[in-house]
Amino acid sequence: MDISEEPLPRGGTSDVVSSGSDPHRVVGATAHVNEIVLVGRLSGAPEWKSLPGGGQVAVWRLIVEHRDARSPQDAIDTIRCVTYDASVQDGVRGWRHGDVIEVRGSLRHRFWRGPEGPRGLYEVEAAVALRRHGGASGDGAPV
Repeated sequence: MDISEEPLPRGGTSDVVSSGSDPHRVVGATAHVNEIVLVGRLSGAPEWKSLPGGGQVAVWRLIVEHRDARSPQDAIDTIRCVTYDASVQDGVRGWRHGDVIEVRGSLRHRFWRGPEGPRGLYEVEAAVALRRHGGASGDGAPV
């Protein structure tokens, strides 16, 4: 990607760096965008966890390969994904280890206090999830 600076505003300095094709660019205002798109292999069967206030959360992990990894250790990321949306959870139930999954959602940083002190983790909260290809069957059914 070729990244170039936007023209400097008259009489000021620029702290905007753009690839030149940002669809979320807002002129004269600051736009905050938290959109994640992942495509990767499902690392295992999804799990369901009960929430203290009722309801469930579906949890799964995607293995996402890097195109230009510097070493074998840098070749993949394992990314935790969750959904609280019952309609998305219905589709997730049919997923199997190795399925190729597309997730669209937002990056979340969760915090809590554990027995050993403060804890936290990053995860992607899925608003949309799609099985692109089945791992063994190759059926590619959307969810």
